[in-house]
Amino acid sequence: PTPTNPLLQISPLTAIVNMFIWMVLAVIIIASALVSPVPSNFYKKVCWYVWGGKYMVTSKDLKTPKEVTEVFAAPKAGGKKRKLRVVFVRHGQSVWNSLFNKFGVMWPVRIVTAFVKEGICFFTDAHDSVIIDSPLSAVGKKEAEGLAKFVRDNKNSGLFPIGPSKSAVVASNLRRALETASKGLAPRISTTREKIVMDSALQEGSRNIDAHSFS
Repeated sequence: PTPTNPLLQISPLTAIVNMFIWMVLAVIIIASALVSPVPSNFYKKVCWYVWGGKYMVTSKDLKTPKEVTEVFAAPKAGGKKRKLRVVFVRHGQSVWNSLFNKFGVMWPVRIVTAFVKEGICFFTDAHDSVIIDSPLSAVGKKEAEGLAKFVRDNKNSGLFPIGPSKSAVVASNLRRALETASKGLAPRISTTREKIVMDSALQEGSRNIDAHSFS
């Protein structure tokens, strides 16, 4: 007869105990998955990318010119025409800009760092990303700080009237625009305590996924 290995011989009681242990572990894993936000975050982030990718491929938003259907006219004051001054400020450099619009020696470091952060966001926060609704990069934050210094140094020049009764701070619903406004116009906002008016109509037209707003 063929000799049997005693190490391979398992008693019925041991088999039952092992099966019980594996069942308990399976229940713990399933319960953890149901309670943990990780699966939900991952699913939502995948949906964001699927929707954004579909829009990039199928969108015709920028292929046809837009017709102007309404013209804004400043209200008259005392029968006289009013003049409105609009100061346009472009948002600072975004992470997307630093990855796909600017290259150089440090580009590999930036791309790896961004993808690591994005990978972490897949499991930690479905509504945070360095690609979707791309926020300001380190350079963009410095540019916003530079704008704040400019506003502070020129507060008496009349370029940026202080006071919500005379003017308003308006930004699109993209994070980089709101962050630029909150940081760059901090000298004014900290004084007036006003709120930034968020208007999605000001959002830039783009098929890229970085222009998809979380808000």
